[in-house]
Amino acid sequence: MDFILLHNDNSNFEVLREELKNNHARLLENLKIGNRRLNLILLIGIPIIISIIMSIMSKFFIN
Repeated sequence: MDFILLHNDNSNFEVLREELKNNHARLLENLKIGNRRLNLILLIGIPIIISIIMSIMSKFFIN
């Protein structure tokens, strides 16, 4: 009886371990997608912000 319970606990542990692995893989994939989106936003946004700052600075220095 104890062996069966122990075996059952081990199989439950294996199932939990597999679920944790799957959740971990899903989280990593979501982070990769989020990083790609953030990189795209930064790639587009930083030059726009720099151009706005440069145009404001040029108005002060030229006038």
